[in-house]
Amino acid sequence: MIQLMKPIWLRENKNLISDPDKTIETAEKGFQYDSPWRKLDPAARAQLIRKLAGLLLRVVDYLA
Repeated sequence: MIQLMKPIWLRENKNLISDPDKTIETAEKGFQYDSPWRKLDPAARAQLIRKLAGLLLRVVDYLA
């Protein structure tokens, strides 16, 4: 188990990565040949990434 520390508060984060192998396996599925992400047109992928960036910018102060 990987314990994450929040350096600004110097306390342990309760969101732990309990199974790094499962996390890596899940991420790798997105890059498999037959994954929906790889089948998506590059322009559509770019549009989704821009949309995600816009959503993140809306909550950047909250996330900071």
